[in-house]
Amino acid sequence: SIAIMASQAIERKGLAAVGFRSGMSRHAEELVHEVSEGKAVLVLNGAGEAERVLALAVLNLARDDGCVFVQLGTWDGANVSADCQLPAGKRMENESTSDTLHRMLSTKLPALLNCVDLMRVEQQVTKKASKKYGINTKYLRRVCFATLSRTVQAPTCTVAEQYGETCCLHPAAGTSTNSSSQMAVAPPIPERFLHHPTYFFGSMDKGVFYTWLDNTEFKHLSSTSGEDDISAWVQALRPLEVMLPDAAADRYGEEEMSI
Repeated sequence: SIAIMASQAIERKGLAAVGFRSGMSRHAEELVHEVSEGKAVLVLNGAGEAERVLALAVLNLARDDGCVFVQLGTWDGANVSADCQLPAGKRMENESTSDTLHRMLSTKLPALLNCVDLMRVEQQVTKKASKKYGINTKYLRRVCFATLSRTVQAPTCTVAEQYGETCCLHPAAGTSTNSSSQMAVAPPIPERFLHHPTYFFGSMDKGVFYTWLDNTEFKHLSSTSGEDDISAWVQALRPLEVMLPDAAADRYGEEEMSI
């Protein structure tokens, strides 16, 4: 059954840390829920191992200056985890790419809902281990290449605005008053990001930071070589009340932030 496949796949990765009444781990139960909702499929690959298959609609939105709209990191109510990638939404069973894109914009990026002109869609297939579940996952990506039709009307914030010019050179400086050792080991925030505007969509309990980046910067921050830079930047970010959209905050949980 799907439940058995999910449990065995998760347990092989050592993730069966929390049990439920059904006997499944937390991750296995979440995986079964994902499959039951039609957001993913579990199959057996040639090696006889469970493989997760996920269909995604990915937004590649470009401005006139060539910068692309990207996700920087996810907020869990206390901390920000770096995750630099193009915005994406899971395609439901029998859902078209355009339907998924519209749902993603409505629930995750409401300020962009009427600002996107879809140009073309390209199919891409990639394989890698899921960050959340640890099991091999095949991503069937339908990349929606689009242009910005009008200016995004949403509040922005910078690290410098939140913490000031001097204290934000290290992410620990904005969160600790007596932690010189912590500041010493924390990687510095690259100066070019101190005044770089970011958007936040979600609630004070859960949400995502976004920004515009040129292609060179995006490739750097989404690669291994840019891990220190993106981590230092996003760890200094915090959502502000003025950044929270009124309508989308309550239903933000409808779309998962981690895929």
